[in-house]
Amino acid sequence: MMDRNRKQTRAKQISSKNNIELSSQTLWTLIGVNALVSLIISLLVILVVGPWLFNSPPATTPAQKISGPAEDPTASAIVEPMPTATPTPRAEPVEYVVQPGDTLGIIAEKFGITTDELMAMNSLTDPNLIRVGQTLFIPAAGALPPTPTPTATAAAVEPVSAATTEFTLPPADISLTPTPSPTPIPTATAPPLGQISVEITNVLGYGNLEKEQVLIANTGPGVQLVGWTLSGSATDTYTFPNMFLFNGGQVAIHTADGTDSYTDLYWGRDAPAWQSGDTVTLKNIKGEIIATYIIP
Repeated sequence: MMDRNRKQTRAKQISSKNNIELSSQTLWTLIGVNALVSLIISLLVILVVGPWLFNSPPATTPAQKISGPAEDPTASAIVEPMPTATPTPRAEPVEYVVQPGDTLGIIAEKFGITTDELMAMNSLTDPNLIRVGQTLFIPAAGALPPTPTPTATAAAVEPVSAATTEFTLPPADISLTPTPSPTPIPTATAPPLGQISVEITNVLGYGNLEKEQVLIANTGPGVQLVGWTLSGSATDTYTFPNMFLFNGGQVAIHTADGTDSYTDLYWGRDAPAWQSGDTVTLKNIKGEIIATYIIP
């Protein structure tokens, strides 16, 4: 009976000891869990609140505070630098060359200074002792250039009369220049007859006074047509005026009346000169036949 009681007592002691050890382990476990939770909460606070704390503007004292726009407290104040005074450059003297007709008074008036200032600048004692071509120093640059260009006087320019500026081409002297290319200058010597290549290329509007015209072209060397004639069935003959026909040139001889030009000549008839079947003949001043054309 006694042994049994001892065993029960021993069992209770062991059970109580185990309960104490279990309670101790549970306490440490709770402490560890609480510590871990606290650590997690601290980290979250640092991650969430930390950036705002570190980026917030530092508190300034009244002496350090810089006022900015009311709508933007974080805006930085712009401090403008104080303007520095720019030294005014000193005016340098201007050199002036004395021109014909200049006097010290005239030069001083040009530059807006007095004669005394001009004399003092150039160490002059007599205002009349200056010469053409002499270089004078002007105290300050004026509005006029230092070396004005002398203007021509009325005596140096001769008036040109209207008679010398007008030029009228005589009606009897017509030069034909159909192309802008350089052409030989006509000479008094006519080319040999064998080299002349002036042709009657066409007769237009024959039978109609207002439309009749004979076309003549030069494919050879330039020739002088003065005294040449154009004839056919008409009773009269057309005689060319003083006109040089260049190589490559062409001229139209109109039967009607008109004003001669470089490309058109006018016979001045009051009736047609050409009809179908006529032979148009072109002769030089010697009467030699140069070209013929049969009107169809």
